[in-house]
Amino acid sequence: MSDVERALVVGGGGLTGVAWAVGIAYGLHEQGVDLRTADRFVGTSAGAVVTAQLASPAPLDELYHMQLDGTVEEIPGGLDLSGIVVLTVFGSIGRDPAPGMRRIGQRALRARTVPGSARRTVIEHRLPVHTWPDADLRITALDIETGERRVFTAADDVDLVDAVGASCAVPLVWPPVPIQGRRYMDGGVLSPANVDLAGDARRVVVIAPMKRGFRRGYAPGVELDALPAEQRILVLPDRASSGELGNNPLDPAARHGAVLAGRAQAERIAGDVRAVWV
Repeated sequence: MSDVERALVVGGGGLTGVAWAVGIAYGLHEQGVDLRTADRFVGTSAGAVVTAQLASPAPLDELYHMQLDGTVEEIPGGLDLSGIVVLTVFGSIGRDPAPGMRRIGQRALRARTVPGSARRTVIEHRLPVHTWPDADLRITALDIETGERRVFTAADDVDLVDAVGASCAVPLVWPPVPIQGRRYMDGGVLSPANVDLAGDARRVVVIAPMKRGFRRGYAPGVELDALPAEQRILVLPDRASSGELGNNPLDPAARHGAVLAGRAQAERIAGDVRAVWV
């Protein structure tokens, strides 16, 4: 029998995904459902930020108002059409995803982006605490040279800011992050949420700003169905939330509407989540 009762998985989705997921967590807490009691946190890209925040001792209302008020100064970004084509084509071809991931990684190395130091400062400001929590926190990224997934934990002796930064390093938009002699990019390029890392937890809640990724078998719903969890739920943006998330997940101006939408949606789904979590 598993010794992990509750696992919280939060997937990628850019700045609006961070805001929406924080709004979900805050709204659920208002309804008596505290996702911070997870025994295991799994974070990918935007979800790496959210899980690191929720696993920290920072008050939820502080995290909520960071998004509502836009107190973290972000660097505007976005993928142009050519970037979308690169990710779509290389991200979906072949039975083995690693070669495609390596091709994306090589493009990421050649892309013109902001300096790594400037990007790291942004990640620092997103995180209220820069040390790994006592909780089981798992942060995903992709090794650019091998195309394989790396899962960072407190046992790896990696700075939390660097681990989260690597997970959020959207290729062709943000610079890859060097860690221990390797270079890493966004963990969501292969799988939007890496739900499989919830393992054999008995209760699993997945918050996924993105319903699907580039590879069919890695959609959060597909991965969740493959788990042995006794209780499970997948939280996706509903119609109202999708309207607030907009078309550019990297637009800082959209955070305000996204966090409000997440909070409102949480009230609508609280009963279903409570049945799984409590």
